[in-house]
Amino acid sequence: MRAWVATEEEAAILQAAYGCEAFSLWDPEANIGYTFNIDAMRQHAERGGEGTQRAQVPITPALISHILTASSASWSHAADLPFEVLRRPALVIQHEDETAVVVDGNHRVLRWYGHGVRWAPAFILVPQAWRRFVLPVPQEYTKAQAGY
Repeated sequence: MRAWVATEEEAAILQAAYGCEAFSLWDPEANIGYTFNIDAMRQHAERGGEGTQRAQVPITPALISHILTASSASWSHAADLPFEVLRRPALVIQHEDETAVVVDGNHRVLRWYGHGVRWAPAFILVPQAWRRFVLPVPQEYTKAQAGY
């Protein structure tokens, strides 16, 4: 799976079109992708909405490697995050097979790891919860944004 994090210009376009922060994810094996409404997903999780769980997730070298190779997250951007952003838990979606993907917080995870943190605060959303936050963008758009 590859993730795409919007550039500032793309984020502004998505914000104008959908009124939210967005994140795209593409699964080449399943040939399907998702673009998420991160703002609504975060609000749902923070309210303790159905299908969400607050947890500590391990920050492993494998996770860091995945973030750096499968997303546009970078150490330099992570280093510039303000404190108020670092205080927010990551958003993680869990698939039916129990694999999980960070959909909001990749830069925070890099920053935490760089400071020796090995457990990340996160909201985990199960499929019936996260699916309601998929935006109606064309699959071709999501696939292109994720670099396929």
